[in-house]
Amino acid sequence: LTLTVRPVPVRAVRIAGADSMAVDDTTRLVAVALDSVDEPLVGRRVAWTSRTPTVAQVDTAGDVVVLAPGQAAIDAAIEGATATTAIRVT
Repeated sequence: LTLTVRPVPVRAVRIAGADSMAVDDTTRLVAVALDSVDEPLVGRRVAWTSRTPTVAQVDTAGDVVVLAPGQAAIDAAIEGATATTAIRVT
């Protein structure tokens, strides 16, 4: 008898965190992987990326530091599913 265990696929990603910050502020974003019925999946690795690195930068832990006024866009990717959050920087 062979038992094969397959992880539940990630259908979506939800990002929680600040939507407005001031220059030189820092915050931590949190990304959660969701399955097909929007239940959270634990233990999934998140890849963080800033689409606007001149406005805000994000590290591998989801820590964001804002550098300049504008609109920042931060992506979180988990196993092929991606979400983007916008942060207004004043």
